[in-house]
Amino acid sequence: RLKPVSCRQTQPAAVDAHEKALKLSPTPQQEIRVRLLLAREFTTLGREAEAVADYQTFVKSFPDHPDLLAVYQKLLPLAEQLQLKDEAEHCRREIKRLMPR
Repeated sequence: RLKPVSCRQTQPAAVDAHEKALKLSPTPQQEIRVRLLLAREFTTLGREAEAVADYQTFVKSFPDHPDLLAVYQKLLPLAEQLQLKDEAEHCRREIKRLMPR
């Protein structure tokens, strides 16, 4: 069982703990939770490239996740900020595809 990271831990320590948790063969549900937390922590710490990589891993690992739209909406501004034109365009296409009509 994976232990939750304490709110009192610093964010770099939380990142380290979450990275270690991913190496412990988490269940798919645990991996979903940890990956999304990790991407958010990377973003908060200004580690945008690592956040992008984590979101990319997430969408490849969980292509049928019900909240994929929100993930692409978080990924798009990061890709734009890092001037990752192909990734940003991919995000725009996916957002358009996933947007409720």
